[in-house]
Amino acid sequence: MVLYRKSFVISLYLLLFLLYIDLDIYAQCNPPDQLPTINCSEGPLSCLSNACYTTLNQPFVCCSDFCGSNTIINNPQYFQFISVSDIVEIDILVNNCSAGMGLQSAIVTSCNWQPCPGGIVPCPDILACNAGASPGDTMVLMASGLTIGQTYWLLVDGSNGANCLYTINYISGTFAPQIDEDITTGYAVPNIVCQGLDKFTMNAAPAIPNAHGYLWNLGWNDQVVTSTLPTDTIEIENNAPPGIWDICVQAFSGCDTSDIPFCFTVEIIELNDIEKAPETFCSEEFPFDWYGTNITGPGTYDHSFNNPVGCPYDSIWTIESEPEPLVNFNYTVNDLQIQFENLSTTANEFSWNFGDGVSSSQINPTHTYSKPGSFLIELIGLSGCGSDTINKIVVLKSNSNETILITPNGDNVNDILVINGIEAFPKNELTIVNRWGDVVYKAQPYMNDWGGEGKDGSLLTQGIYYFILKHVGAQLPQSGDIVILK
Repeated sequence: MVLYRKSFVISLYLLLFLLYIDLDIYAQCNPPDQLPTINCSEGPLSCLSNACYTTLNQPFVCCSDFCGSNTIINNPQYFQFISVSDIVEIDILVNNCSAGMGLQSAIVTSCNWQPCPGGIVPCPDILACNAGASPGDTMVLMASGLTIGQTYWLLVDGSNGANCLYTINYISGTFAPQIDEDITTGYAVPNIVCQGLDKFTMNAAPAIPNAHGYLWNLGWNDQVVTSTLPTDTIEIENNAPPGIWDICVQAFSGCDTSDIPFCFTVEIIELNDIEKAPETFCSEEFPFDWYGTNITGPGTYDHSFNNPVGCPYDSIWTIESEPEPLVNFNYTVNDLQIQFENLSTTANEFSWNFGDGVSSSQINPTHTYSKPGSFLIELIGLSGCGSDTINKIVVLKSNSNETILITPNGDNVNDILVINGIEAFPKNELTIVNRWGDVVYKAQPYMNDWGGEGKDGSLLTQGIYYFILKHVGAQLPQSGDIVILK
């Protein structure tokens, strides 16, 4: 793995970042050590520039007509500030409201302030006020005649008890509290992560007084994310480049940043797809479920998983289908010896029965018979997906076999197979096979009525066939050749 460390441009970079980049205000709202209070005397003295807060849901009704007729305080919160000019301007943007319609605000000179006589502002207790602004609007407070170095209070209140998020997006003429401490510790959990990790936590310490939040510079993508607290949980992108990277953190407010960023490292590793071992299934096993993926038949499938620490990866699985076995065979006769040729597909186990009490499990066996005759050969093929069976009759001739000629051409001469005397044996059985042992005709009893037709009723092709006649007297032929000429 290639090790890579991204250099971090410290204070100047972050200061320019604050000046020119529009930070997500929701990421820096309500810093816990600077929350305004309903008690004026406990209002925080903090940097108000670009600060973001939510009005308190604490009713405290007072002060009718404090900013003109029909105005009243409902749920106030206070901040302190120190003037460094005799003119102060504070602009407050109302972001959105979860209850009520907007906010109102004022600059007051003490915690014992009273409404101006007749509701006419300014007066000694209220230097400026705004009677209300709806979401998306800005309240502008402009006060003059302030004493430099004196403490004043900013009052923000929900109109009719509204609960709203707001941002102090401009302030001038006030003291800007500085950030005097630096972050001294930082670490990642976990510190070795994979691409696509959805819960990666960054931590810094100590919590810095007067900070609105924390800037985290991510070395692998040159992005800066913000958080209100000195901890933040993010997601590692699926395409984050592998390597060892710096994460540098700095405290910030709208007035200042900590002087020296603290940097710590994280290693990002690439998590490759995993190929699951291919498997073969019988056709009747489809479809089936693989962790929510429907396996419908042969093919390549993929499914996304998370490893034990939450890193995503794809598992790729190749599925093959094994059909049921289909068995067949040919054979070659040499006197009383037969060489069998197995033509079966997909079967992997075989059982031969040669019709004379002898069997074999070989694939292509050779068998020698003790005497001529007709034998029913059975082949059974087996696989993990089932079995198949085929039977063929094999005839081994002797020199005494009879040959019969039929000419099914419609001239009424030798058109049918006639076996004289067969009517005396009503339980006779006639079987006719081709040279491959396939049964082409069978009758029980035979009534001297076969004219060369196959099982489907059509005439067989011209050639030599073999007949086997059972359950008749010794004076009738037991077997022999039948020659069909057309």
